[in-house]
Amino acid sequence: MEITLTTVVAYGSYLAAESVHVSGVIAVVAASLVVGNYGLPRGMTPASRMAVLSFWEYAAFAVNSMVFLLVGLEITVMPVADSLLPVLVAAAVVLAARALSVYSLSALLSAVGQVIPSRWRHVLVWSGLRGALSMAMVLGISPVVPERDILIPVIFGVVLLSLVGQGLTIEPLVARLGLSRKQSDLEAYQLLLGENMSLRVAVEELDRNVRQGAISQSVRDEMAEQIVVKQQAIEQRIARLHMSDENIAADEQKKAERIVLLAQKTAFHNAARSGIMEWSAAAKLISQLETEQEMRAEQIHDAEGGSRSS
Repeated sequence: MEITLTTVVAYGSYLAAESVHVSGVIAVVAASLVVGNYGLPRGMTPASRMAVLSFWEYAAFAVNSMVFLLVGLEITVMPVADSLLPVLVAAAVVLAARALSVYSLSALLSAVGQVIPSRWRHVLVWSGLRGALSMAMVLGISPVVPERDILIPVIFGVVLLSLVGQGLTIEPLVARLGLSRKQSDLEAYQLLLGENMSLRVAVEELDRNVRQGAISQSVRDEMAEQIVVKQQAIEQRIARLHMSDENIAADEQKKAERIVLLAQKTAFHNAARSGIMEWSAAAKLISQLETEQEMRAEQIHDAEGGSRSS
């Protein structure tokens, strides 16, 4: 039901705007802001929100693909090459306008106590990629408009520069500004986790073979002792990584919370399936769990934002 209603809102707002000769695209954006800020948090359950967001995420992917396909059918390489100077000028103007808006609004937010760190301001400026919306708007211009054939290659060139130039350099920029974790530490952490899990499975397999009489207890104890020594060394290295990179510890905490949440949901489903409780009660308990998880996530996000601003 919620997916259908959001689809009706999107399509209906576009038709209503077009009927009074105003921008249908802007109307859809305004409608989505209302739905996202009021409809999702207040009028939908966590499960419904997840379904709606998943649906629109896929819809956005499909529409983006179709828009790029339409642009490819509309233009060729030569018009873009012929419009190189207008493309460069337009791209510079767009980037300058975004920089002006980001830095000026950040200054206003700082004045009221909502500080955005300067490094993140640079990222906000450079990460303003242009894409399907710009091209959809220019493709929506009536063919009778004489400037349409000029605007299409220029807009496509700006989008291409944005996706290739800014898109490929955003990761090095984030790393240079010191906003990304050390990839080597993360990879080492994941390798240690995998090795530790494999050793635990090996001990369980030894125990199973002892119970089946495939190996003797003495052989099992000797091999298990060697494995325990390896596990202790691995756990010490994991602890050092926790101390050196707080993001690793935070990620592990989030993973543990997801595991606990999944286990609780599974227990409620099994209880309802076996008749211990009604499905309505199970759904209510699951909804409460998801709400509590969202509240904890918001608290963590607010705390991280406060620590970054300080």
